[in-house]
Amino acid sequence: MTAVRTPVFDPVLHFADVTFAGSGSAGASGADPENARHVALTGMALTMVGACRRALDLVLDHVRTRRQFDAPIGSFQAVQHKAADMHVAIERARALAYFAALTIAEDDPRRGLAASMAKASAGECQALEFRNAVQLFGAMGHTRENDLQFAVKRAKAAELMLGGAAEHRALVADRWVAEAATPRTPPSSTNSTPPGRGPPRTRR
Repeated sequence: MTAVRTPVFDPVLHFADVTFAGSGSAGASGADPENARHVALTGMALTMVGACRRALDLVLDHVRTRRQFDAPIGSFQAVQHKAADMHVAIERARALAYFAALTIAEDDPRRGLAASMAKASAGECQALEFRNAVQLFGAMGHTRENDLQFAVKRAKAAELMLGGAAEHRALVADRWVAEAATPRTPPSSTNSTPPGRGPPRTRR
């Protein structure tokens, strides 16, 4: 096995191209590449959720202390709306990422779909988070001196790995369309009695 590190946008993340030589096919070696992909997608989704949460924490600390017009900017309704949108996006992405992790832990057949849903939601979340975060920080949000840059790099690097939000949203849509087009077996009509009811009674 050989591993060559691949440089990414976030230098703290460690990615590598791994090559297996002489190990035979994935099936023969007992490996499950598809399951590994599901785990990786879920890991990337959780990474983005964590980075987005860190960005929101930084933003909230900033808007509580930054004053303009003799008041904290966090008291302005426009700022509150952006912060609320960030919170809602994080909670949605977090819920889907946790669900994907549970499907993998339970070997649920929905794990592939759940992993793509989590990656798509986290990708959309990070786009909203850092658009709002950089704006609420003003010019400081673009500087290396601001800690926000660490969260931005982490989320952006994770978004580019293993397919972005648009790709995984398309995969989820294709999966639902395919399932909708699959004919379903109608229920048996041998017993017309509704569940939980006995045979009809006759009057005497």
